[in-house]
Amino acid sequence: MGLSHFIGFLMIFPAYISSQITLTETGGGAKKPGETLDMTCIVSGFSITSYGVHWIRQAPGKGLEWVGLIWSGGSNAYNSALQNRIRITRDTSKNHVSCTQQPEA
Repeated sequence: MGLSHFIGFLMIFPAYISSQITLTETGGGAKKPGETLDMTCIVSGFSITSYGVHWIRQAPGKGLEWVGLIWSGGSNAYNSALQNRIRITRDTSKNHVSCTQQPEA
């Protein structure tokens, strides 16, 4: 499967939100088979140390697939089928979350 499309988004379930949340994606786009995909989500409106960030991907013609997440405390959980190819990191000083996907072997 190629890395044509990769969708990252955030799942948040606060009781209420008092400010506007903005997610700005950088990187990503269409990739050829064998290329590494690097995406960053720039978050404003809340702190990534307060909520976990989930990454979801969707290949052309396929359904959504959960990739993994980084918890508010910084630990990770990954889809077991992708665990050796995915790395999710964060930069709390910039309120950024990044996801890197290595190509299939």
